[in-house]
Amino acid sequence: MARSMLVINSSSSSIKYALYHLGRVASCIFQGSVEGIGTSKSSISHKSISTAQDLKIMGKCIRDHEAGLKKVMDLLQQPQNVCTVGHQVVHGNEKFSKPTHITQEVKKAIERAIPLAPLHNPANLEGIQIAEELFHCPHIAVFDTAFHSTIPQLSYMYRIP
Repeated sequence: MARSMLVINSSSSSIKYALYHLGRVASCIFQGSVEGIGTSKSSISHKSISTAQDLKIMGKCIRDHEAGLKKVMDLLQQPQNVCTVGHQVVHGNEKFSKPTHITQEVKKAIERAIPLAPLHNPANLEGIQIAEELFHCPHIAVFDTAFHSTIPQLSYMYRIP
């Protein structure tokens, strides 16, 4: 059975995703996006890397992130082979400086960081909660703020007189 990892970036009105085969070298199998969630102009773009086939579904209202992720699941060949789901999360406050296994405590910390990223963290958290219901496997959060935690303090601090 081939193992794969699904990577999700759930934002306020879209879901971007990629599915990677986990062999000796990870390779991308599918990538795509669900755009315009909650509007009459919703669309899905899905690309198979191995066959270079593009699928574009336009003009169908995808009412919410749950419907969008279910459509993604339908497009993935053998979604039962997903053994890990990675989630991009915009703000992890100062608490997270590396990829983190998602637990209830981590979800609460993401929620507490909503005032720091009010346009992103709510959608990131919603994507996590829905994906946990659809994919029963470990879920990992990768925080954008973790990238900035590795640069020298002088480089990320604002100079204020």
